[in-house]
Amino acid sequence: FNKTLPVWRFLIGFSLTTIAFPVGRNVVLGVFGNVLGPVNQGRWMGIIIAVSALPRVIGPFLALKTLELIHWKTWLEFGICTVLFGVAILGTLQNIQSLVPYSEFIQSQHGNKSEPNAL
Repeated sequence: FNKTLPVWRFLIGFSLTTIAFPVGRNVVLGVFGNVLGPVNQGRWMGIIIAVSALPRVIGPFLALKTLELIHWKTWLEFGICTVLFGVAILGTLQNIQSLVPYSEFIQSQHGNKSEPNAL
């Protein structure tokens, strides 16, 4: 068992993470903004960004502790992340009907009448 990570694997993983994080966060914030509708979104966007900062602070320490606990079996840590991602996807798919833009939600509530103050 060799604990060294080849530089090329590190660079590929770092590049994928660097590209995927901002794209994923912007997509989630865009969908969340559409679901919120024309209400004051600043508070809610601030809460979601503050909550998302917590894993970025604690995550590296937990990842290192997990790697030490599983004796540096990176496939097991990757498997744990994959399972968590799968649970998040299943939860999203289970609730996909309630994740509609605000305008569609208002139309369904008021019998296809558009809201007078809609943006």
